Amino acid sequence: MRPLLILSASGLFALPLLPRSTDGVPPVGPEPAHTSRNPKETCATGCAAVQDGGPALSEEEYRVLVDDFTQGVFDVRNAALDALLFHGPRTRDLVDRLGTGALDDVSRDMLDAELARTHAFLSVRLVAEDGTERVRLDRARIPIGEKQHLFPQTAVGIQAPEISGTLQRVGVSHLWARL
Repeated sequence: MRPLLILSASGLFALPLLPRSTDGVPPVGPEPAHTSRNPKETCATGCAAVQDGGPALSEEEYRVLVDDFTQGVFDVRNAALDALLFHGPRTRDLVDRLGTGALDDVSRDMLDAELARTHAFLSVRLVAEDGTERVRLDRARIPIGEKQHLFPQTAVGIQAPEISGTLQRVGVSHLWARL
């Protein structure tokens, strides 16, 4: 499991990617009890739980990306691979329906392995200037691309916040989160 690092204005986050479950068996690691996936129960006005409806990957765009991936550098600097991973669920559907064209077995195995990474771990700590830990959310296993509402185990001297947002994969070694 290789960790991905995200640097934002609010801090540095280390997020290891996890493999997708198979045969109905969940990946190693329990689902944290402090998450909720029902937006009707937990969302406030303006919640972004509904997908944004951004442009979907077309079949033609998919074919061009697979071809570009075949022609490109075979490593994490491949922009076509980044784009295929950005459209993860749609790419998985198109791989199943249309195949992978001239993609060799090694590249296909790499694409399959990367598309199988559907979860990450997230930990959050807010520390005051004096070094006091104000909020702590222990390691939480969350799905990539789904709105989450997380509730910290610790809140010292402040009202316990709700940490909500969506973790989105934007490339081989990059995740993006707005919390």
